[in-house]
Amino acid sequence: APGRQYSAKACSLKNVAVEDRVMGVTEDSRHESLSMQLSGATSAAPVQASSVAELDDEVDFDVAAATRGYGQGRIAYIGDVNCQEGTVDLVLAFCSAPVGVAVADLADLFALTADEAAEVLRLKGEGNASFGEHDFQTARALYDEALAVYGDRPGSVGEQRGDKVKLLANLAEAYLRLNDNAAAEVAAATALAIDGANTKARLRRAKALVGLDSLAEALQDLTVLSSVPEVADTKPFKALLKKVKLKIKETRKAENDRAGVALRQAFAAGGEGLGDAAGAGAAAEAEAEAAAAEWRRARRRGSCWVPPWRRAPRST
Repeated sequence: APGRQYSAKACSLKNVAVEDRVMGVTEDSRHESLSMQLSGATSAAPVQASSVAELDDEVDFDVAAATRGYGQGRIAYIGDVNCQEGTVDLVLAFCSAPVGVAVADLADLFALTADEAAEVLRLKGEGNASFGEHDFQTARALYDEALAVYGDRPGSVGEQRGDKVKLLANLAEAYLRLNDNAAAEVAAATALAIDGANTKARLRRAKALVGLDSLAEALQDLTVLSSVPEVADTKPFKALLKKVKLKIKETRKAENDRAGVALRQAFAAGGEGLGDAAGAGAAAEAEAEAAAAEWRRARRRGSCWVPPWRRAPRST
């Protein structure tokens, strides 16, 4: 509808009746594609009129989302090919819309009422107070209660949606203090699904992933945060990043050591099991294959084969 923005790469429709149009190009539409911007074609506006703002049924321009009455209900077409966040909102709104709701009012279904928004702020404030008193269990319960007011709705774009992200990030921190890393990871990931730029949620997810021993995933989040000076320059962040890198290094060393032990055991067994030992790691695989080939050649020659680790060093 006019006044609402929607970003999508879409397979669009034409000849859509005005009462069925939901989202389409307007005179203010812009290309987000880098290739289009570099070519100087930033405007995506139609030449003559807007498919959404124009109320003339004869206008024939691209429509990215539309609905039409069918029987006692409605069917919807949403042409987005990349599943943008706005598309998810449209689908959820359409599926949860009560019978008879106007198409132009779909986005309003995401919003909390004034009373609901006030209740969320009250519960969030009480949760923050409990957290400040180190009563993390009560804080968790209050954050959960505030989120329950939202239900499946993200809230209207702006303050309401921002408050939901803050609640989820706070919930993640409360779970971290309660040593429930799995629940903390879920809360932080849910916040990031709404706002991927939220640094608190990303840092808390990284901490939860470290607690779950998912070090590679934790390092990915920490790497993203390394480009955010207000986070990356803090001592706790630097210490966490150092800890994760060290643990990853130790884990890889332990894996290589196990691969070496398996390889030596396979050779001690007369070459049996070399294939299994080789699968213990990329480096071990190459070493095992070379050694196995040498062992087979020695057998064909009838000579004695000595494993590399038992050979005396050559003099120079």
